[in-house]
Amino acid sequence: MGLVGLTASPALAQNSDPSVIEDGSGDLTEIIVTARQRGETLIEVPVAVTAIGADELQQFGTTDIRDISKLAPSLSIDRSGSGNGGIVSLRGVSTSSGQVGFDQAVAIAVDGVMVGRARILAQGLFDVGQIEVLKGPQALFFGKNSPGGVISIKSAGPTDTLSGYVRTSYEFVGDEALVEGAVGGPLSEELGARVALRYRNLKGYFFNTSEGYTDATYPFAAVTPPPGPGKDRAGEREVLGRVTLRYEPASTDLDATLKLSIADQSGDGPAYGAQPFYCDGATTGITYGAADSYGECKFDKYFSRSSFNPLIADTMPMLKVDPFNDIEMYLGSLAVNYSFADLTLTSVSGYFDYTSRTADNYDATSFNQLYSAEDEGYKAFSQEFRLLSDFAGPLNFLLGLYYQDTSLDFDTSVGILGLGPDPEGRYYSWQRQGYTDGKTYSAFGQLVFDITDQLELAGGVRYTSEKKVSSMRHIYARPELAGTLLAPTSRVFSDVFKDDNFSPEATLSFRPNSDLTAYVAYKTGYKSGGFGLSVSLIPATITEDAITYDSEKVKGFEIGLKSQLLDRRLTLNLAAYNYKYDNLQVNSFNADTTSFTINNAASARVKGIEAEAQFRVNDVLRMYAAVAYNHARYLDYVTGCYNTQGFDDGCNVPVANGADGIAGTADDVFGQDLTGAPLSRAPDWAISTGFDATVPLSSDFNFVLAGNARYSDSYSGVENGNPRGVQPSFWLFDASARLVSEADGWNIGVIGRNIGNEFYSGGYLFEKPGASGLNQIAGTPARGRQILVELGFDF
Repeated sequence: MGLVGLTASPALAQNSDPSVIEDGSGDLTEIIVTARQRGETLIEVPVAVTAIGADELQQFGTTDIRDISKLAPSLSIDRSGSGNGGIVSLRGVSTSSGQVGFDQAVAIAVDGVMVGRARILAQGLFDVGQIEVLKGPQALFFGKNSPGGVISIKSAGPTDTLSGYVRTSYEFVGDEALVEGAVGGPLSEELGARVALRYRNLKGYFFNTSEGYTDATYPFAAVTPPPGPGKDRAGEREVLGRVTLRYEPASTDLDATLKLSIADQSGDGPAYGAQPFYCDGATTGITYGAADSYGECKFDKYFSRSSFNPLIADTMPMLKVDPFNDIEMYLGSLAVNYSFADLTLTSVSGYFDYTSRTADNYDATSFNQLYSAEDEGYKAFSQEFRLLSDFAGPLNFLLGLYYQDTSLDFDTSVGILGLGPDPEGRYYSWQRQGYTDGKTYSAFGQLVFDITDQLELAGGVRYTSEKKVSSMRHIYARPELAGTLLAPTSRVFSDVFKDDNFSPEATLSFRPNSDLTAYVAYKTGYKSGGFGLSVSLIPATITEDAITYDSEKVKGFEIGLKSQLLDRRLTLNLAAYNYKYDNLQVNSFNADTTSFTINNAASARVKGIEAEAQFRVNDVLRMYAAVAYNHARYLDYVTGCYNTQGFDDGCNVPVANGADGIAGTADDVFGQDLTGAPLSRAPDWAISTGFDATVPLSSDFNFVLAGNARYSDSYSGVENGNPRGVQPSFWLFDASARLVSEADGWNIGVIGRNIGNEFYSGGYLFEKPGASGLNQIAGTPARGRQILVELGFDF
């Protein structure tokens, strides 16, 4: 299921995406997608896909990957301050953000390279040719670890003639300046190139209300030196670059495309804007019994945060006086295609490398009593080979091999409890280091049989074998905490994870004509288990079994109908699905112990119905709408209790014997049963609707007006079912107006995003640590109202 793509003003289209083709009727533009690793139109491919073109992204000045959820209602994306760096949820299926060891259930592929790490969300969208959102399990065609779906991002490539664009914008609320440009074309008859660059400087859209403390006013001055005042805003700086070379000799059936990109982003802390979401009767956030002097219990554009005293920053690894985040990313891909005798052999080599260094306060108050600094490094090399047939007969095939080698290193130092200096003068509480090295081998294949000219049967399977070697330990623990609260430095936690999996799928498709496709599919998926590197602290009593987690699996059915009606002016697509997930990987934060709990939900069921439509009313106006109903519920899940949950509130399921080792005694450990409860970040209803209109003003000028509205039903933002962590339902509204010169290639526009100034959680909420027995929830609101002007020139 998917939209057929936006037909935009020629001045807005960059004409650098070879997947866009004109429909024979001339009304709607069809888009070629590669959901099955072969070029197919959205109408004929039997996969639920939403395709978003470069012109749609530019319509609202989209530069952040989180904003594509406005065009795909069952998708939500949010970045988080720690852990794996973000959350991607599709049809209510996601992966907890607090665990750096987890891969994403919704995988991200960039130019054919499977990334699987949420840190890629920090890299903004720029010079994009097309985005494909593939819904449901996608195990067969996309590397590994995609039981929830895939977001496939394809950057623009070289054009046949010299062309490019320059675009600059300024957003008034956040004082955000952006300059972006690209140029490409042929260097010779056989070699083409494209270079794209972006610079962005955001002063900040969250405002810090903290004024700092003195020894007399700081409630913890007896044990910790008072912090100074923090910055009044939290901003970001970003530099992105990409070079593309395409070699296509006329003498052979060979082509090769090399893409190299770099991203350098810095900011004023990964948790900037973190603030109380719910305060349990208090008027502000509470940390160790003290009420924040400058914060309020309002989820808005104001937060309170202080800098760190130099006495703390100078003795704690990776910490600086001011919170910060620095991310450097390198991504390279080399795709080679060779065609011979109705066969195409494809090789895709990928390399992904990033370093993330961060430090911030996580108690969501100006006291800075719970803080950490992290250094994360990740490297991944992947190689895929595919052999695709294109025979004239009824039988065709796809065969492939995939290999990936990964290395993840994680180093964090943490300060809690407001303790004074240890005998060596160190104020922080512990430092922990860990790593995971992984290797994946995979083979996959599909047979496609045309039973008749109208009926197609496709079936395939992917085999995956994976091994991960992990280790973790405290390299420092305060003497008074080691062996009591914390595992001592002599205790090394290690694990060797091995698993293999067969993920089959089969699809029956019926295409009575080129304007109609109906299909029914059986699909499965898999996401490997492993070892949890983000447990914050390593408790003294923890074991390796409590840190490891099993592989996640899914199986189920999907039916769909895709159609073009009214002389192809109306596109209407429907899909219904029912999937069962086993061993769903869940990572929840325990505010009482300032640590994360890793476990596998026994099972969950995700079922729903989606509909998407767009209608070309006339030569001026196009309208579109999408609605998704998604029922995502745990079938069997017992987990730890949320903060302050009592026996009568459901914290009454015995999960372990107490200290005396005898079951049924007063000191037993209890949990809660979330069977029947909704999955986190899984709204029941989501709606997206909008329009665009191109009004000719003269032979040279067009006026282009567009609007979009998105509705989300309420959903839980925490993994442990805490009822105070529910994001209420909300609407978002975007609009843009442009004046376009067809003759000269320039356009000027005014864009409004989130015009209603809605402050909401994009999906990441957490129980506030240090709340002293109160049930307080904290998080970072999504960006509020944005008003920007944009000037562009295409050539």
